[in-house]
Amino acid sequence: MNIFLTLILFYIGAAIGSFLSVVIYRHKHNKKGIFTGRSSCPHCGTALAALDLIPIFSFTAFKGRCRYCRKQISPHYIFIELLTGLVFSLLYWKITFMSFGDIAPYMTFEWGGFFAYLYAAALGSLLMAIFFYDLLYKEIPNIFTYPGIVLGILAAVFGEVIAFNYPAMLFPTIKEILYGLVIAFVVFEGQRLLSKGKWIGLGDSILAYLMAIMLGWKFFVIAIFSAYTFGTIYGLILIATKKATLKSAIPFGPFLVIGTLTAICFGEAILALYATYALI
Repeated sequence: MNIFLTLILFYIGAAIGSFLSVVIYRHKHNKKGIFTGRSSCPHCGTALAALDLIPIFSFTAFKGRCRYCRKQISPHYIFIELLTGLVFSLLYWKITFMSFGDIAPYMTFEWGGFFAYLYAAALGSLLMAIFFYDLLYKEIPNIFTYPGIVLGILAAVFGEVIAFNYPAMLFPTIKEILYGLVIAFVVFEGQRLLSKGKWIGLGDSILAYLMAIMLGWKFFVIAIFSAYTFGTIYGLILIATKKATLKSAIPFGPFLVIGTLTAICFGEAILALYATYALI
């Protein structure tokens, strides 16, 4: 039954990812009604029917093409659906607000865990929007980071009630957040000043503040270390395959998002591993 609920949450996440793809496109191209109005094909402009908007299924069934003009649809549409669905599933692994025993009547449901999951899923959705927006357009708009910052601050203020017995990396204390913000300011603003904005953009700095508020300083450090590690490996691969040079601009937002998700999913294990070896 837990697997069944995980699959349901995966598909809900995929549906949210489908919605995010529309928001990303409309915001970038200054379309009216970012959150409202019918979706249409970006090529022929035909209004899409319900059959065209089924997450994952529609893209797969029509082989990644518009059903009307038959032009190719960017694969990022299905990737954002799949990855957002995966994030929703992973978050349920961290915050299991409902579980089932071997016999159906033995079901447990925790309202505190449910609201904690909703909060985490909202942040996960914003992170996915940031990931793909920066990947596609090499910029991080405030429309995604500012709501996350507000949510993070509210969670910190009410965390004593909401986050009891829930993952510490999603509900840090005010002190942990302040330490994280100081680290974010020193690391990111320092890079911006040294490079005059060539290494790190303002959007990356604001995203770092969001990460610090979300994670607290310990898990924020893990997220940053992971982001730079994955980013360096990716950059070296591009250079080795001659798809980029040392001067090539690579969006860093996606790696910050990957680092954040790494801290959420594996941060506790990483800290435990560090503590074990630090004591040897």
